[in-house]
Amino acid sequence: MRSFLVATLIFVLSPLGCAGNKRESLSEALRVFNAGVRWQRVDWSIGYVPKEKKPQYLARRAKRSGIKVTAYDLQSVQVDGKRAKAFVRIQWYSQAHLRVMVTVVEQEWHFGDKGWQVVEEHRVSGEPCPLLGALWGAVPNAA
Repeated sequence: MRSFLVATLIFVLSPLGCAGNKRESLSEALRVFNAGVRWQRVDWSIGYVPKEKKPQYLARRAKRSGIKVTAYDLQSVQVDGKRAKAFVRIQWYSQAHLRVMVTVVEQEWHFGDKGWQVVEEHRVSGEPCPLLGALWGAVPNAA
């Protein structure tokens, strides 16, 4: 009986047996990805970027080393099965201008074989930040 309870407990706590685990892993993905942006730790955030978008992401990050993120706040998350939208408030400044700006971005996340990955990011409100949306489009000229 005891081995049955242990096996049941392991199954319930495993990723396959825990319905809430997808949400928990999304929470971890959001935290690590955005903390990586905040602390300029590409090694933290790159794991949540789809393979085909990694070159653009790395190019944008390298080009925008003068942008410093001072804080981020996860405002809300909407989960719909294997898709999620997160709204993140980001406080940042350019070392060239030293004026603190605020930008709210919407991040679209998809759950697949590699876990949660951010597949889209765009500005919802606030100042345009050259660092954000780093997964999409051409690398802009440095300011």
